[in-house]
Amino acid sequence: MPVARSVENLKRSICSDKHINIAIMKELGWKLYSDDTNMPDVSYLKNGGLKRTRWVCYNLSGPNPLIEGTNGPGEDIYACDLHAAPQPCPNFDKAKGFQDDRLQIFYPTSKSRMLVNRALGELDDVGLRGEVIRFRHWANE
Repeated sequence: MPVARSVENLKRSICSDKHINIAIMKELGWKLYSDDTNMPDVSYLKNGGLKRTRWVCYNLSGPNPLIEGTNGPGEDIYACDLHAAPQPCPNFDKAKGFQDDRLQIFYPTSKSRMLVNRALGELDDVGLRGEVIRFRHWANE
């Protein structure tokens, strides 16, 4: 015989399910999207408007790194190319000989590869890491 649940028990159950879903998503490698970070987002069309997914995950394993987004377990997963976050123009002095068009340091065979990887980690821009992965793949072709 089914047992009737009180409204309070129902609220507790819903909150518990919400915490379980958050734990599941984090365990699977998803990150909760936050407006206040340098985190890229995934948008999709719904009811004639543009919506942003609640969860994002980065797929850096292929030649074309992707960002994937979803709203929770069992929901649709949307994906798009991962790109570097926009940054203000650098303030380099050309008179000192800095040239920003030399891409050799990004090649897979570059002696500076480890230095570049370390710098990418310190910049904490997953999109920029994706761009370098993409460049290195196409440079090998």
